[in-house]
Amino acid sequence: MKIRSLEWMRNILQTYKIQRGIPFEERFLPFEIPVFSLALLHILDYSVFNRVRENLCYKLPNLCEIPNLHQFYLLVDMLRDNFAIWFIDLVERRDFSAEEYKLLAIEFLLLDEQVRKRIQISLLKGLKEVILGLKESKESENSARMEVRFFRVVNFFKSVESLEPSKSREIIEEAEELLAYHDMNQQLTQGEYPFSQVDRDLVREKFIEKVEMLFRHIAI
Repeated sequence: MKIRSLEWMRNILQTYKIQRGIPFEERFLPFEIPVFSLALLHILDYSVFNRVRENLCYKLPNLCEIPNLHQFYLLVDMLRDNFAIWFIDLVERRDFSAEEYKLLAIEFLLLDEQVRKRIQISLLKGLKEVILGLKESKESENSARMEVRFFRVVNFFKSVESLEPSKSREIIEEAEELLAYHDMNQQLTQGEYPFSQVDRDLVREKFIEKVEMLFRHIAI
């Protein structure tokens, strides 16, 4: 099972380990690797964060041990922003199978709520703009030139909504209806990849296990 979020975390940890700091608004924020690792964990959902934090308490510091909490939370926010940008780019630029979309959706739901909102707001904003264009289009030929990323975003949110329905479902259903009207729904992922709650729990446990393994080896 390929966990794409983990690849991003591994890459940024390895880069930071070499640089021993990170540029921020014409400044350089230097933190020890364990402190940086703790900040990086903040991109994850609170329940996942706590599990990993508890299991790696001997490697990661307590907040009271961090000398400059203001800079630490600046780092947390920057990492959340950078990860959200990377994830948005991943959804818009890559094609996935139905199974891979479902796994990516589970990863998304294991992220920190603020990170999820940043990703969701950005992707849905672009989706709404295309939907408006489809509504106003008189000729399907104009719509047929639509960027492929639109279909990828719809496919991604279809998988997310199949796991945890939200208000976004209305936008996704509207997009699917408009695509069908313009005879353009062939590019959408066909069929649902079945995922039971047991399957989802197994993916979650594997995700946590691999995150712990990453920090166990690097956060030193």
